[in-house]
Amino acid sequence: MKQRRNKLTNVVWALPVASLVLLAAIIVFSQIFIYTREFNSQAERLRAEYVDQQKALIKQEVDRVIDSINYQRSLSDQRTKNIIRQQVYEACDIARSIYRQNSSKRSNSEIQRMILNVLRSIRFEGNSGYFFAIRLDGLVMLNANKPKLEGKNLLDLRDSHGRYFIREMIKLARKSGKGFCEYYWAKPGSEGKNFKKISFIKIVEPFDWFIGAGLYVDDIEARTRSQMMGQLDRIHFGENGYLFANDWHGLSLAHGAQPDLIGKNLWETADSKGRKTTQMLVAASKKKGGGYVSYWWRHPSTGKESPKMVYVRGVPEWQLFVATGVYLDDIETHIASLRAQLKQRLQRRIKVTLLVTGILIVCFLILFHFINRRLLADLNLFIAFFRQAAHDNKEMDRSRMRFEELYQVAGDANTMLREKAAVHEKLKELAVIAEQAAEGVAVAGFDRRLRFVNQSWADMHGYANGEELVGRKLDVFHTKEQLNQDVLPFIAEVRTQGQKAGEVGHMRKDGTTFLTWMHVTMLHDENNKPYAFLAFAEDITERKKTGIALLE
Repeated sequence: MKQRRNKLTNVVWALPVASLVLLAAIIVFSQIFIYTREFNSQAERLRAEYVDQQKALIKQEVDRVIDSINYQRSLSDQRTKNIIRQQVYEACDIARSIYRQNSSKRSNSEIQRMILNVLRSIRFEGNSGYFFAIRLDGLVMLNANKPKLEGKNLLDLRDSHGRYFIREMIKLARKSGKGFCEYYWAKPGSEGKNFKKISFIKIVEPFDWFIGAGLYVDDIEARTRSQMMGQLDRIHFGENGYLFANDWHGLSLAHGAQPDLIGKNLWETADSKGRKTTQMLVAASKKKGGGYVSYWWRHPSTGKESPKMVYVRGVPEWQLFVATGVYLDDIETHIASLRAQLKQRLQRRIKVTLLVTGILIVCFLILFHFINRRLLADLNLFIAFFRQAAHDNKEMDRSRMRFEELYQVAGDANTMLREKAAVHEKLKELAVIAEQAAEGVAVAGFDRRLRFVNQSWADMHGYANGEELVGRKLDVFHTKEQLNQDVLPFIAEVRTQGQKAGEVGHMRKDGTTFLTWMHVTMLHDENNKPYAFLAFAEDITERKKTGIALLE
């Protein structure tokens, strides 16, 4: 007697659909009732909370950048020391090398002149760095920046703070042979103003003088400032958040949304309400801890001016400010999103909704329980079948299926399994045949990239195996002349005629060439659409030499 099978769709959809419709109706009613009553009282509170949140966010972003700037500034002295110490060590290496090469054939005075002449021409740090050399009695041997000082004794020279820094260098050289010295000195191009300078000196043996180099700390800070402004352009947060920076004279130094403003002076720039935005920002940035400024500015997303709230904070040592802001019209968009979230939260608070939903879920579970056992039995058969299909070809027992749809699917699954096994065996046979073929066999896509190469083909061309060739272009088997004159026209004829045979020159891995007899045909997919070339090749070099004829 034939077993009667029910349609799964009729059983599964009947009672669950009715229950879900009832549940949805109750939830929608609760949403409308709760949202209408409470949203108006909550909206203003949400707006205030959001504004406070955004203010905290933009302040956090600016403070983080300011902290990074201050940290990088604190490293300026150490960076300056690292640079000049390295330069002086390299100069001393040069001096020692010159001395070793010439000590046996030249006098010490001649060697000294050679060393000083070499060091005189060396510059570093964008030509701002140079070397000097001073004898231990204070006589200047070298000053590449001010040659007029050479030959003078500078023991009594003092910096703008009254320090006898030459004496300090000599004392340091006598005691430790090397070390750092700080002083204040005039910078070239900035006459009348003194800047902090750090020098490193190291005594040169066997002479009684030392080599030194110095850099102005504010030059290193200027480079650090430039680097920080470059990094500022690339900082973004949230959907439209970016940072910008101006100096206190209005010059734009960085702008994450409008890079075209960088380098322009925005001191007189005003928004659509006539407020001079840069002057407002500069004034706020000079206050301790910075401050908030509101104005209208072009929105990156719309290109139109929108109300904006900005937090700005200054870096007095660099005479600039860093700022970021939030567009207030984004707040309204966000509030609309928060309104939906509030609606969901309020739904969960209503006991009636939860109670009714719970009752309906229980009813649904009770009703579904009666069909679930039969459905699970069939599904478990499918689960077991697919788990086994990965490693064996055991078919599913369709007679155990209780639902018509799953019974049909089981038949299709068994058919698929049989076809998969047949295809797998066929592919294994083809792979074995291709690998054992005496002649070379290769498959290449229309992009001329190899998809399969048998061992005979690899051996013929001097390669270890076919795997190392898969993915490479077949161009590796031909010289440029062979490719242009023979191969590409040959391929064009194959694509036109479907196949072609003939003589084609090839090149081995070591660059030597040989002649092959090629037969190339196109492979087609199940829709009879060509997708690749199948090539057979035989080395006929010896046969050509002996004059043995080839037949197409």
